[in-house]
Amino acid sequence: MTQSAAMDGGWEALHVDDAGTGAPVLLVHGQPGLGTDWELVVEDLLGDHRVLTPDRPGYGRSQQAPVSMRENADLLADMLAARAAAPAVVVGHSYGGGIAILMAAHRPEVV
Repeated sequence: MTQSAAMDGGWEALHVDDAGTGAPVLLVHGQPGLGTDWELVVEDLLGDHRVLTPDRPGYGRSQQAPVSMRENADLLADMLAARAAAPAVVVGHSYGGGIAILMAAHRPEVV
């Protein structure tokens, strides 16, 4: 199953590939980057995990301007909660690692 939202503003404007079933894993790309940067990791996880790979604001297929690291963390936390994918294991690459840390620090209920 792949889902995408294209409304302006909020987490709904994020393009998110959402596939698989099982324990949720959120993969957060670096800067610059795309959710598809995680393609090989997704293939390994799909057997027993639900994997969410968003294009962060300002990148790829997401329909909004870039936002701060903290705003990224809040948007992704809201997205996990709204999609009933929380709590999730959150993995970040480079700039995405900072976003993952902020999510854990400020929104521990989704991580």
